[in-house]
Amino acid sequence: MPCNQSNTLKHTLCNSPSPERRGRGEVLERVCSKLGGGLERAIVPVDSSVIPIEGPYTTRSSDLSTMVLRNIDCASLNAEYSLIDRHFSIINDLKTVNNQETDLYFYHSDHLGSSSFITDADGIVSQHLQYLPYGELFAEQRDNTARYYTPYKFSGKEKDEETGYSYFGARYYIPELSIWSAVDPMADKYPGMSAYMYCAGNPVILKDPDGKKIVDANGNEVSITIVNTGENKFSLQYTFAENTQQEVQDEFMSNTGRLFSLMVEIEEGRNAIDKAVKSEEKIHYTIASGTEEDARINEGGEIIGGTTKDIKDKNGNYSHTQITVYEGSAKLWKSKNKFDQNKLTADQKMATNTVHETYHATNQIDIKARKEERRLTTEEHKGAYNSGNQAAFEYGVKNKAYE
Repeated sequence: MPCNQSNTLKHTLCNSPSPERRGRGEVLERVCSKLGGGLERAIVPVDSSVIPIEGPYTTRSSDLSTMVLRNIDCASLNAEYSLIDRHFSIINDLKTVNNQETDLYFYHSDHLGSSSFITDADGIVSQHLQYLPYGELFAEQRDNTARYYTPYKFSGKEKDEETGYSYFGARYYIPELSIWSAVDPMADKYPGMSAYMYCAGNPVILKDPDGKKIVDANGNEVSITIVNTGENKFSLQYTFAENTQQEVQDEFMSNTGRLFSLMVEIEEGRNAIDKAVKSEEKIHYTIASGTEEDARINEGGEIIGGTTKDIKDKNGNYSHTQITVYEGSAKLWKSKNKFDQNKLTADQKMATNTVHETYHATNQIDIKARKEERRLTTEEHKGAYNSGNQAAFEYGVKNKAYE
């Protein structure tokens, strides 16, 4: 709660309405800023704050001013040109003030928590903000009659007026340069990316609540990182959210983990993983285990390697995108294509099918078709086929099929 010689400024934060978001630690959201009113009815009395200021405010203010002057003298600077605020005494005066708070300003944020519109108590817009993808201010409109303009802008973080940097808690972010001002304190957790990179290079979908970890717009921590181990070899790192049950982790690794461990071997596969991780769609991977007898065949006698479907909840709303890959289909394909030019194994064929389905899951044209509940045209289907064929070719190179 900022306080100066003429006024007080109180910020109101409320609990997130979603139990899931609260469970992920995403508890507070800034909803309102209020000017004036004094401190008499403060929720936590000034004298009993978490870190109380001991002694009379006038004495404490004088002591702090003396300390600043002593530091200036120690640095051999001229105190004559130093400006020191000595307004702690005003807090003591405001302790008994209980005026009506008439200047209320409410926050309306986007999916990342960035302030988009600020309205007053009458619902009139006093400030409108728009941002470039990495948080640089694109446009700001102000009502010149308003008494308050929020400093809490991109991602809901306070922007320092002097430097233009945004304060996230663990470090400052420089939106004009799209980088952090300091090394990530948890850099060892994401060895595959720069310690200065903001949100893994995907700021439109992801957000960083405190400058330490990456989460999506719903608060779910990103758990998959592709790591370059050198000599054109790659591995994957998985980080599960706290309190994730072991059986859930095991089920994830036996499906998504198994498929991704195959896909990471080739560039097209790594691109597909990257798209899946960064996609706005919630993608679930499942392997339908089986033998050749369990292969899925369509009415035309063609082998179906996998399917992609949008799943809805009981209220008819989008829940997630389900990719199912059929192990039996890959084995049957292998037995019928013993002289395949790419020398694919059954697992590699299953991986190329996964690349194909991931294209369907993440491509905007495919997403739109699913929302409209219509089949793709032959032309619209080419992108997924090309992606799967590219994956097969890269496996062929890896298998030395062309030597």
